[in-house]
Amino acid sequence: MKIGIFIRKITESIVMTAIDSVRWLQDRGISVGAPEDVAVHLGINADPDFPKGCDLVLSLGGDGTLLRAIHKTAPYAIPVLGINLGHLGYLTEVEGSWLRNSLIRVISNQYDLERRFMIRGTLMREGKELLTIDALNDIYLYRNILSQVVDVEAYVGEEKVSTTRADGLIVFTPTGSTAYALSAGGPIIDPECEVIGMVSICPHRIDQRPIIIPNSKPLRLVFDMSYGPASIFADGDIVSQLRPQDELLVTRSPHSAVFAKFGQKEFYRVLQIKFNWGKR
Repeated sequence: MKIGIFIRKITESIVMTAIDSVRWLQDRGISVGAPEDVAVHLGINADPDFPKGCDLVLSLGGDGTLLRAIHKTAPYAIPVLGINLGHLGYLTEVEGSWLRNSLIRVISNQYDLERRFMIRGTLMREGKELLTIDALNDIYLYRNILSQVVDVEAYVGEEKVSTTRADGLIVFTPTGSTAYALSAGGPIIDPECEVIGMVSICPHRIDQRPIIIPNSKPLRLVFDMSYGPASIFADGDIVSQLRPQDELLVTRSPHSAVFAKFGQKEFYRVLQIKFNWGKR
C-alpha cells in the first residue's frame, strides 16, 4: 500500500502533523509519497509522479487544501481522505483529533468511496481551444476593475438563456452550491442531483435569477468586455484573463472526485451542523 500526503499551507502545526503521520505509516511498512513542494518539509524523497501509484491521498488542511488535492487525484480516480486542520471543514471527512483512528482504518481498508461529478471549462478564443480546466465546486468569472461590470451571454445548447450585466457569474456543481454560489444567492443542491447551476454576482437587474440545467447539456458563455476586463477562476484559483468575445464552454467533466468516507453522512444534517441551516 502507498499513501500520499498533500498539504497546502506550510504552517508549523500542519507540517508537524504531516511528519507524525509519515512516521506512523512508515513504522507499519506503508510507503508514503508527496509532491516536491510538500516532501521537502516532511524529510522524505519527492515523488515525481505524485499522485500516480498512490492507493489513497491524505489531505491535511481545510476545504481549500482538499480541493487542490482533488485536482491532482481526479484524473487517476484516486480517493482522497480530508482531515480538517482548518476552520469550517465542510468537505473534509474527519477532524484532526481523529487522524490516528483514521489512519488505522485506512491501512485496514475500512472505508467507503463516494464519487461526485466535476465540471469542465473549455476556453475558446477566435475559434480555437485555448485551455481546459476542471473544477469540483465552481468556475466563475469576475471583473478586474471595481468600478466596472461585465456582460455575459449564456446559451444552453444553442438556445440563448440570458444576457447578464454583473460583477461576475458563477457556474457551479451541487458540491459547489454550498460555497461561493451560496453567498451569491444561489440554491442549495443535494449532491445526488445531476445538475449544473448558474448564478450572477451582484447583477445590475433584479430579475436576474439563478438557473439550474441538466449536466448533460452544454452551457456556453460569451463575454463582452466593452464594460471592463474580467478573469476566469476555477475553485478559487485564477486561470486566465479574458478577451472580448472569448467563449467558455462548460460541460460535465469526464473525471470525478473520489472521497474516502467512514460511513454515510446525512447531507442535511451536515448543513445544520456546519451552517446552522434550517434551525429555529
